[in-house]
Amino acid sequence: MSGDSASFVRVFHALFSVHTPFRWQCRLFDELAAGRIPLTVTLPTGLGKTSIIPIWLIALAHSADNGLRLPRRLVYIVNRRTVVDQATEDAARILSTLSVLDSDNGPLAQLRKALARLAGGDLQVPLAVSTLRGELADNGEWKKNPARPVIIVGTIDMIGSKLLFSGYGDGRYGRAHHAGLIGQDTLIVHDEAHLSPAFSRLLWKIEREQREANEPRPVRVLELTATSRDDAREDREAVRRLRGAEASADFTLIKEDDADAIVTQRRTASKTLTLQTYDAGKGNLAQAIATKALTYRDSKERILIYVRLPEDAKAIADAIKNPKTGLGKDGDGRVRLLTGTIRGFERDQLANSELFRAFRSDPARPPKLEQALYLVSTSAGEIGADLDADHLVCDLSTLDSMAQRIGRMNRLGGGSRSAKISVVVAPIGDKDPVRPQLEMTGEALRELPAKNDGFDVSPEALSNLLNTDDAKLAFSPPPTILPATDILFDAWALTSITGELPGRPGVEPYLHGVAEWEPPETHVAWRADIGELGRAGVAEDDLAEMLEVFPIRAAERLRDRRDRVQEQLARIAARQNDVKVVLIRNGEPRWVTLAELAPADKTDKAKLNEARRLLSYATVLLPTEVGGLKAGMLDGNEEAPKQHQDLDVAEAALADQLARQRLRVTDDEVKPLLGEQVNTTLVERCRLALAASDSANEDISPATIEYRVAKAESGEPGTRVRLADHSGTVVTTAKRIGAALGLEQPVYEALALAAHWHDSGKNRPIWQRYARKGDSSAPLAKSDRYLHWKALNFYRHEFGSLLDATFGDADGNPVSEVASHAERDLILHLIAAHHGWSRPHFEPMAFDRERPTKDNEAALVEAMQRFARLQRRFGRWGLAWLESLLRCADALASADQNGGGA
Repeated sequence: MSGDSASFVRVFHALFSVHTPFRWQCRLFDELAAGRIPLTVTLPTGLGKTSIIPIWLIALAHSADNGLRLPRRLVYIVNRRTVVDQATEDAARILSTLSVLDSDNGPLAQLRKALARLAGGDLQVPLAVSTLRGELADNGEWKKNPARPVIIVGTIDMIGSKLLFSGYGDGRYGRAHHAGLIGQDTLIVHDEAHLSPAFSRLLWKIEREQREANEPRPVRVLELTATSRDDAREDREAVRRLRGAEASADFTLIKEDDADAIVTQRRTASKTLTLQTYDAGKGNLAQAIATKALTYRDSKERILIYVRLPEDAKAIADAIKNPKTGLGKDGDGRVRLLTGTIRGFERDQLANSELFRAFRSDPARPPKLEQALYLVSTSAGEIGADLDADHLVCDLSTLDSMAQRIGRMNRLGGGSRSAKISVVVAPIGDKDPVRPQLEMTGEALRELPAKNDGFDVSPEALSNLLNTDDAKLAFSPPPTILPATDILFDAWALTSITGELPGRPGVEPYLHGVAEWEPPETHVAWRADIGELGRAGVAEDDLAEMLEVFPIRAAERLRDRRDRVQEQLARIAARQNDVKVVLIRNGEPRWVTLAELAPADKTDKAKLNEARRLLSYATVLLPTEVGGLKAGMLDGNEEAPKQHQDLDVAEAALADQLARQRLRVTDDEVKPLLGEQVNTTLVERCRLALAASDSANEDISPATIEYRVAKAESGEPGTRVRLADHSGTVVTTAKRIGAALGLEQPVYEALALAAHWHDSGKNRPIWQRYARKGDSSAPLAKSDRYLHWKALNFYRHEFGSLLDATFGDADGNPVSEVASHAERDLILHLIAAHHGWSRPHFEPMAFDRERPTKDNEAALVEAMQRFARLQRRFGRWGLAWLESLLRCADALASADQNGGGA
């Protein structure tokens, strides 16, 4: 591919089949194609900032032909969005377009071939697209082939936790694996960075740490922002110096961009704001906003309503739907409620509703509706939501929040369209934590240029206001930013040590900062099996295994402030305070009672403080029989429904994406825990007995719950594969990955040797019995069915592999190819760590009992020392990335052998 702008225009147009790219898009491509990445890109709303995704992709393909200068992966980080955003749709559209072959010499064919060369010759699927956020399940494509170009769209919580070796829902195996794949060879695009100062500072700190440690493929951070904040200036400027020639000047619009008619049209889109003082003597604020919104009932337009509090949003939606004083009998179909406290399952239903789609930004949609529609939202629908409403009614919020709200109005401009924005200003309470900022916001809005009977809030006028020093004082106050230190990075990287560890705090405060006006959050989910498991006294270790293979998906959870969650749990506890629930903190589950989380005695400060500590940034998994869910929101007064499916969506939430199922198994029958049909294509991964039994016995005991998942996510191939065949395929795959990535020769060889030895420890009688080898003469690497994991008596096959590669085979024959290799340390660590252990340790229970105790003990100590040496050499994320290469080779080889996991 030619790197000139003309070539870029042809490919861009072929991808999107719309207008030719804007001038600013061509200029940004030129920078990226030259290997220069700006630290910040500042653009007003409506100008297609998510187009940085195809711009990067086309520049990456250019790099494939001209010496790779760009990262292979792009991670586009959005704030805590609860609805579909433009970045996700753009990425999906690109993948769909590339999946349709054009002529051999067409621009898309050339793009696809260039990407395929980067992916190691994978012409069929040379690009992966995955979403790690809110309502969309992770399809896992981003972690299959580390050489393949990847677009990942995710939230601060999902991406940030994985980047810090603490991925939400990740077990020991996934934490370092995901940190390595996201934390190396990646362009991290942080959207609306000025709204997340704590995370912004964290990202710059990570890139600085990686560059100062000379990591193999350090991340490159790019901030998309409307205005800069100074919270991360020191680390950002350090990164600018460390990047050297790779750093580009901060990017923004210039005068020549006005020559693009669409740019001018969107920058000057007509929006008029009026301020309406709320009279507290004439009803409440929610009623005043609903009354104003109802003046548009006959407009046949899209009316968006924003308020700060979820309770106000619910009250407004109810008032507008009121059959007597609101819209009448058809009100339910014309109003939808969106808050950040709605469970993912119900949020999915909202995002897929016709009403919500009517609010989506689409140049081809009809200008008028058949009747007025209303979307009532909290801040959950502010930041980056791809909405384009005709009019807005809202309360007064901080200036950064107001800018986001206004940005959802008349985004495309053009014609005679003009948005009206009515701000209902209520008296500000003395205890309002952002009172000074609200007062300054009101003053700042009154300084905007006058227009008709209000103020001009076109993108151009608003941008001018936002970039003044006074305006920044009206932004929501920045949280207290906790400094992420090298000591903390080291502690988070110790992923084989699970649970709470002194000196290793949870990562949430480092992602968002700490603000007194925003208490910690708590997640809540419901499952029908939890009550039975609790009554049976299932051990917490077994519970952890179940949650690793059958994790809580985003669609199952809702989140709310800790204080509100505790209040609702107290209402449930008033009915059933002794019921067992699961509390998950730092990835580790434990049984607790509702009384522990919501003490009835409000005078016992010690118990109250402990309950608050337990709930902070934790997940509470409730049995369905306690109820507590109404219209997708936590409501402690709501009794349990007759049908568990109304509360338990662990399987239904996955729809056609990743099938899984729970089965109740007895001597007499096998039937689904929920529903009627047994999915016979699934693979059993875990079973929990509801009565005391020998769980290592291969015979299923009465009263057992089985957890089955699709082969693609099971980690089990579903077919029997000989050890020699599997190892050979992993070696071939590892070499292909290493060559595609252009690894240095010693590291390339180390990866191949580690692949050869990684499963050697499976050639033990105890492991072969676990794999039900039977009378087969050749040892197995994969089986179609296994005994319970306890049949291994805690033996870890990778520890056995480590012993083989260190001391030689069982007959004492030394492994000279490993012992004499310059990268011996790396070879041995990759073998030891390929299932998540050896970071830094193994448990003594993992010992190979067929080997001398002294060899086991020596290998145990050396593994910890080796981890420390290699992490100093390659860096935290660099070492994790190298580990991930072997894991990916193992998984790809298993998939090739009719499997789906390592």
